[in-house]
Amino acid sequence: MWVMLLRNIFTIFIVSLCVLTAGCNKKRDVLCTDTPVMELASAKFGKHHAVYTLLEKLQKNKYISQEYSQDTRSQFVETQYLFESALASMAKYDQVLRVVGVIYTPAPSTALRTDGNNINQLLSKEQIAQPEVVDTIVSRYESVHAFLKSGATLYNIHQPSDSAPGVDVYNTNVKNYKNLKDVVTNKFNNDFIGASYLIECKDGTRVLFAISFHQVSEDNPRTEWQLFYGDIDKDEKLYNQFIILQNLYKEHGVEFDLN
Repeated sequence: MWVMLLRNIFTIFIVSLCVLTAGCNKKRDVLCTDTPVMELASAKFGKHHAVYTLLEKLQKNKYISQEYSQDTRSQFVETQYLFESALASMAKYDQVLRVVGVIYTPAPSTALRTDGNNINQLLSKEQIAQPEVVDTIVSRYESVHAFLKSGATLYNIHQPSDSAPGVDVYNTNVKNYKNLKDVVTNKFNNDFIGASYLIECKDGTRVLFAISFHQVSEDNPRTEWQLFYGDIDKDEKLYNQFIILQNLYKEHGVEFDLN
C-alpha cells in the first residue's frame, strides 16, 4: 500500500511539474476541431481503421501527400466527410465562431448533384461496381447537407456545366440553401481541384483543412492527393497554402476569409 501511495504522490508531482513548466513531452496545441473529428472517426470506423490512422498522421504532420490509388481516394474522401460532419455539428451548436468552405471542382460537386437515388447516373459502370466509390458519395451526400443545414457558408466554384448529370439536383440545392453559393467560372484551374474549409475557433485560432484530389467522374485521376490541416498562424507551409487558396478563390470573386 505504501509503495502505491508513494507512486501516486510521485506521479502527481511529475504531472504538476509538467503543467508548471510546460515540459514532459510537450505536444502541439490541441485545436478545437481535433477531438470532434477523432471521436467521429472512432465511432464510424474504429481506432484501427486506415482512416483513423490517416487522421492521426495528419494531426501530427499537418500535411500528407499520397500517390493516387483507390484506397487513397476512399480514405481521403472519407476524411473530408469526417471534417464536414464535425464542422456541421460544431457550427450548429455554436462551438466555433465561424466556418466557411469552398469546393473547387470542374463540374458542380458530385455530392451536391445526387439526391441519393440517382448515383447510377453520375458514375460509370466500372465505378458502380466498386462499393467503396459508391460509399464515399453517399458519405459526402450526408455530410455536405449536414454542413449546409448548420448554416455554414459553402461556395462551389465550377465551370459551366448545364449538361452535367444531376445538375437539376444541384440547382435545386442552390435554390433551397441560401448559404450555398454557386460560382461559375470560365477560368478554372485544374491544378487546384479539391475543397478547403477555414474555421475560427472560439479562442481565435484559425484552422485550415484542405484536400486536393480529382473528382470521381474525371477520366484522368490526379497522381498526387494532398491533405492540409492545422493552425495557419503557427505553420509556414499551412499559411502559404492558405494564401495560395485565398488568392485563387479571389480570382473567382470569392473571399476566403473569416470576416
